[in-house]
Amino acid sequence: MLNGRRCGPLTCLLLTVLFPGPPGLGAEGGQFTLHTPDVPSALVTSPALPVSDPNVPTLRQVVGHGPTERLTRPSEVVRYLEALAEAAPDRARLIRYGRSWQGRPLVMLAVADPHWWERGEEVMEGLARLADPRGLTPSDVDDLVAEMPVVTALLHAVHGNEVTPVASALMLAHHLLAAPDDPDVARILRESVVLIDPLQNPDGRARFLAENALGVGPAPDSDPLAAERDHPWPGSRSNHYLFDLNRDWFGLTQIETRERVRELLRWNPHVVVDLHEMGSNSTYYFPPSAAPGSPHTTATQDTLFALFGRENAQLFDERGWPYFIREIFDGTYPGYGATWPTAHGALGKTFEQASPRGMVVERDDGALLSYGDGAERNLQAALRTALTAAENRERILRSYLEFRQSAIREGETDVRAYLLPPGRDPGLTRRLAALLAANGIQVDRATESFSAADRDFPEGTWIVPLDQPAGRLVRNLLDPETPMDPDFLELQEERRAQRLPAQIYDLTAWSLPYLWNVESVAIRSPLAVRTDRVSPDLLDQAPGAGTAFPTDLPPARVGWLLPWSSDVAMVTAGALSAGIPLNAAGGSFAVQGRDFGVGTILARAAELSGDDRRELARLAHHHGVEPMAVGDGFVDRGISLGSNQMRRLPGGRVLLLWDEPSSSQSAGWARWVLEQRYGLPVSVVRAGSLGRAQLSRYSVIVVPQGNFRGTLDGPLLDRLRHWIRDGGTLITMGESTRWAASEDVGLLATRAESRDRVSPPATEPGTPIDLLEAVTPEREPPESISGALLRVHLDAGEVLAAGAGTEIPVLVSGNRIFSPLRLNEGRNVGVYAPLDELVLSGVVWDEARPQRASKAFLMRQPLGRGRIIAFAEDPNFRGYAEGTQLLFMNAVLLAPAF
Repeated sequence: MLNGRRCGPLTCLLLTVLFPGPPGLGAEGGQFTLHTPDVPSALVTSPALPVSDPNVPTLRQVVGHGPTERLTRPSEVVRYLEALAEAAPDRARLIRYGRSWQGRPLVMLAVADPHWWERGEEVMEGLARLADPRGLTPSDVDDLVAEMPVVTALLHAVHGNEVTPVASALMLAHHLLAAPDDPDVARILRESVVLIDPLQNPDGRARFLAENALGVGPAPDSDPLAAERDHPWPGSRSNHYLFDLNRDWFGLTQIETRERVRELLRWNPHVVVDLHEMGSNSTYYFPPSAAPGSPHTTATQDTLFALFGRENAQLFDERGWPYFIREIFDGTYPGYGATWPTAHGALGKTFEQASPRGMVVERDDGALLSYGDGAERNLQAALRTALTAAENRERILRSYLEFRQSAIREGETDVRAYLLPPGRDPGLTRRLAALLAANGIQVDRATESFSAADRDFPEGTWIVPLDQPAGRLVRNLLDPETPMDPDFLELQEERRAQRLPAQIYDLTAWSLPYLWNVESVAIRSPLAVRTDRVSPDLLDQAPGAGTAFPTDLPPARVGWLLPWSSDVAMVTAGALSAGIPLNAAGGSFAVQGRDFGVGTILARAAELSGDDRRELARLAHHHGVEPMAVGDGFVDRGISLGSNQMRRLPGGRVLLLWDEPSSSQSAGWARWVLEQRYGLPVSVVRAGSLGRAQLSRYSVIVVPQGNFRGTLDGPLLDRLRHWIRDGGTLITMGESTRWAASEDVGLLATRAESRDRVSPPATEPGTPIDLLEAVTPEREPPESISGALLRVHLDAGEVLAAGAGTEIPVLVSGNRIFSPLRLNEGRNVGVYAPLDELVLSGVVWDEARPQRASKAFLMRQPLGRGRIIAFAEDPNFRGYAEGTQLLFMNAVLLAPAF
């Protein structure tokens, strides 16, 4: 027996020998130090690497333990890189590129031969010229390729529970600095600059270490279900806001991603490796990637991917380490740590090591997998990659340069530019332009009006040219459709027929204009218009930044009107939080010769104090909103300013359900949208504690995705129903809408549909059957959709649709289909379009389309004085579905008044 469980003789013997003493807890603030037995075993010791510079400290000398003896804390990671940079200032530079949401440092160590640092400014200028080759002559190209280093970025532990990459990063940094006489190290530093990011997600790792410390016993437990590795909700994979940072590379919603991308764009790396972990029963993965790839990847990139793959394969074969390629991990979605750099022309790669999720785990085959095992494999794979990059420096630089040059040439044919006119929501369009610029894309802003594609465009239109070095990333993000390989799709059709899961790893559609509900116009002819270049830092700048705040609102006798938009939603959130009384229009109207739509905010002059006016003026200026002063309340048409349809927004607290059974990502997305995107405070309450809450304190309760059966039922469900009847607003989404619509809950009158088969007529005995027909289930869920964009028609007269127009693209993932509400039950504010116009982008199987057409996406069902707002999908998907996020904020801010 070991730690209360039976184990095989070999397993028990190894664990008893390797870990005889008390363990270190390994968490921030842990009070014990790790006892490491003095036994030579690859399971616990670092691989023997040559050392020729004893002045470079080991991890043990700096923090008190070796890299594979216990799990290194985030603060210790930073201390060690500081020590390395101080010990080898001629070869290393510590880059502090930001801080996490919880304030932990984000750092990289740049390692290179002294001669690169001596030419530091020249090298950075040369790397920038390689990244933007416009104007380079063939001679310039040859000189740059001959004189510039290849930049290899090795990024570790983007997920907090992927533990061994941190150890391998620290071992790698030490080896590159402590072994300058090693021939391979000398070659790497002579030909390249190596960027080592040891910990992309320090908040997630800190959470992992804290949970690991709570579960650890007298010795590490190898049981796969041991508490030290089986962590409660929300787990530790994600960051503070529970986002998957490896899906955020183009969305840049999270501070960790935004700061890392900013630093990488300063270096323009040519080889990027994102080192991960996967399930303990797997082996090791490195590219070539699985099908389908990206249509924007070049043949030269594919050739070099194969070269690196063969080099790593040779290394693993020599050591007898199993591995696999071309399975599971594809290169399609451009938001990964491997695919985003590839779309810029680099060689972006994902490495995946089987994880011990602690110090040691017993696999299903009985073998032990240790922290040291994973660290050594990651270390050796990273070293071989850095060496291969150094050995092929000129070839890689030419590949990168040709990628950027050919992107420019491609942009001079067919689509020449995408135009983003200010449109219905100028603030949202500005934000999209700023996001593109922060992705390293050239974006210009027209300083005059102009004509193109047989229409007029106003001053302030954003222009994204295709003839630029990042042109392929532009296509990736702005093209309405990114096609998939037809052979791959045919294979998926065959698998579907056998009810096998699709081999689609992530989304099949991500066009940003669709996700943001922003107009994008493709232009196929050259433009002649004066422009200003958009700064990559615009995304971090509020519209009113850098200018003096007004001290008051403009004079008005009646009040001030703010037409609803994403920026006005931010103003409203801030004003309600400050206790400023606001009203919202439940219908459209015109006054003083100007039209105003549903959702327009009215701040009545008689209701505002001097402090209210000053704060509202500050908020409006900060968010780029110009309130219109109203001196005459007599409307030209539509509802009157004193109508019962002009209603006071109740404000009040917003409660977000947290913890199990919520989807952690859905809960995190909602929290981030409320707190960070729109600046609205939210009370985060664990679902298990809701029974103790005084519900009357809250005006809105947000239920993230999840099945709340067993948590919100019985007397608590009755209390929730009474709270709604008393005026509360309950918002559900995705799986929580399915829960609310279930018969035993009965909050929603809709129903989640299934796919029923019509039984074929009986055949005569002895007649051959259709085998596939015979084995098809009588009832099963609807056809699943793997992240496609569908068209939804909106009832523009409803406040829930305010600012969104008459239709909106919606990201659909899964098999949820809800029947529309009947007219006597509520309103179907958003319904999927008819069959012939349903699909906008992505893979939607023909059989999946008819059942979803004209079904409900957004429902409002009254209950007493309150209401239930139900979304069929998660409107806050990954924090970058800006179009549907506005609908969510409409539900939070506007719907409680109607």
